[in-house]
Amino acid sequence: MKENKLDQLQFARQKLTYCYLSAAATIFPSELSDARISWAKNGVLTTVVDDFFDVMESKEELGNLVELVEYCHSA
Repeated sequence: MKENKLDQLQFARQKLTYCYLSAAATIFPSELSDARISWAKNGVLTTVVDDFFDVMESKEELGNLVELVEYCHSA
């Protein structure tokens, strides 16, 4: 996750191992390793976004984040 700099967010919970193990417990065939990694990344990203909304107080920043997600989703 260091290439995404998510580790620099002081408020974000570190859930990488938990997210990966939850994927490994349900998607165990070896040929589905990419699916496990995607599941774990999604879980970490969801946790960081949740923490961001819990901690950040600026409505403008939160609005910018929502707009960014909507823009990426529509692209």
